[in-house]
Amino acid sequence: MPAVAGTKRGNLLRIKPQNLVVEKDLNFSRTGQTDWNIEEMMLSILADPERGVRDAIGVERIYPDAENGEARFKVVKGFRRALGAQMAAEVHDWDGLVPAMQWEGDETERVVDNLMENDQREEITPFGRLACYEKLADLGLSVAEISRRTARAKDFIGDHLKLREAPPAVREALQEGKVSWGVVRQVLRVESEKQEAALRDLQGKTVIEARHHVSRAKRGKAVKTKDGGVFDELLERIEARREDRRHTKAKESADYDDGYESALTWVERVVGLLQ
Repeated sequence: MPAVAGTKRGNLLRIKPQNLVVEKDLNFSRTGQTDWNIEEMMLSILADPERGVRDAIGVERIYPDAENGEARFKVVKGFRRALGAQMAAEVHDWDGLVPAMQWEGDETERVVDNLMENDQREEITPFGRLACYEKLADLGLSVAEISRRTARAKDFIGDHLKLREAPPAVREALQEGKVSWGVVRQVLRVESEKQEAALRDLQGKTVIEARHHVSRAKRGKAVKTKDGGVFDELLERIEARREDRRHTKAKESADYDDGYESALTWVERVVGLLQ
């Protein structure tokens, strides 16, 4: 009798680690992360070899089967657990089986599940969220629908999508941890061509300070910035627009006064002729 990938108990499968196929690109929520802490996951499995992987992963069956006649499964949920189990088997000859559930949802459900599961366990990066939101948008979901499915505000999702068009310097600073996501969200409120300068002005500030600077600058209030900062330029443009409005109002007032004087002169002439 040929060996099988695992034994089925109800809806639960028990699968040999070597029969799991892990495609890292499918783990959208970890996009941009170079360290998945696989060794840490392996050590947690080896700490209790009998129990091994505690939570079931999600899989889809792949056809055809492997050369040894055993079924192979593509991992769609629990990527780190699957990789940790494979490392335990390869490095330490762990002979346990990985609990798995046959995945029955569609691709949209899989992406949403991947995002929400990882975001609840640990804070994932903005680039991981962006990859999930982009994939959901590609699958036809609107921002409002993504918001409903992921329990996130539309503005929160919209800011992540803006990150796609951010200058490389902004993306790199965020990727390298030189600036927080909260501050970058404020940078993204500035005109796109000024975002790199805004980053220089706001780098090193707290989220509250960054929000305060952007809000005041947009209202035309005085803001301390580095020499030649984007907010100085923004204030200059706001002041120029205000001066234009003052000039327009003054001209309209002058035109009104001239019209009033002309009308008054005409009335006086009519009255003189009637006397």
